[in-house]
Amino acid sequence: MLTKMWLIGICLLVGVFLLSCSQSWVRQAPEKGFHGSLDGSFRYGNINGFLQIPSGGGPGTTSNARPKLHEIGINHAPIGDPSLTLEWGDNQIYAGARFARLSGKDTLVSTLISNGTTFPGGSSVSANTQLDWYRGVMNIVLLIEIVKERLSRFTLR
Repeated sequence: MLTKMWLIGICLLVGVFLLSCSQSWVRQAPEKGFHGSLDGSFRYGNINGFLQIPSGGGPGTTSNARPKLHEIGINHAPIGDPSLTLEWGDNQIYAGARFARLSGKDTLVSTLISNGTTFPGGSSVSANTQLDWYRGVMNIVLLIEIVKERLSRFTLR
């Protein structure tokens, strides 16, 4: 255990040393004017897990750890992830979203209780669910110059 802690400590020390020597820490002059970039990715793959929807959080209003995604015909997940960055000088606005829309249909093997409703085994079920999430950041640099120990100018760049 002591050897492992020693190794972690050495790795952290080397990492901090290398980062302190990096040129990326040097402040670059801001680009002039307005510019932007658009980025995106798409992911598709197998998915497993469950969607549980208790009615008002009450016990017994849903089957435990059910419905499993494969029970309702959801076996794959397409996920889109677009983002937009707008910059002017040192200021920046970033917005992005991750769209995960899952849908499927199948026949239940065993009885399912979901959101207070009972679905007997052999029932045909379908599901459409959104697991989207959104993100946004606004970065505004305020430059305050102090001359002769008093506030002389307030600049919004």
